Amino acid sequence: MRMVLLVILSISLASAATSYLGKLSAGDTLGGVDYVPSETDLLLGFGDNASEEISTLAQNGDPGVRIRAYRALGSLSDEYSMKTLKQTIEQYNSAIGGVDVLYLRAAIEAIASRGAQQGYFDQLISHPLPDVRAEVARALADGEYDQETEQKLRLQRSRETVTWVKWEIEKSLLAWTSSP
Repeated sequence: MRMVLLVILSISLASAATSYLGKLSAGDTLGGVDYVPSETDLLLGFGDNASEEISTLAQNGDPGVRIRAYRALGSLSDEYSMKTLKQTIEQYNSAIGGVDVLYLRAAIEAIASRGAQQGYFDQLISHPLPDVRAEVARALADGEYDQETEQKLRLQRSRETVTWVKWEIEKSLLAWTSSP
């Protein structure tokens, strides 16, 4: 009898959670500014078309939701979300101000979270904005890159005039050379 009640309670809770999640807005599902939902959370909140729906949110609407959507795409392990992130970097790679820079940084962070740094950031290593250069250095510190990228980083380090960006580049180089 107890087992039957537990099963009924579990089903009721699962049903209630699904019902509640279905009522959440995109902003609720994507979470707060500093929160990146897991792939499971995104699939629960958006369903089977999570990549397409989140990509649409990333390209249209409120800047806060867009930034969170770009970051959330890094949690999804499909090609559609990666394609959106690549397009975002291509679209905003020359951004030098405003919210466009935030979109670019969010896409960099999302790609880095997937461990897919190789070849995506080479053109951004010498970006005019120190925030973008630092974001790229942090992204590269989390993964592996080839000798050509290492040479570009070393060249940028020698040219870098912003101390904290130079430090981020140095940390990236140290992480890469000290990894097995």
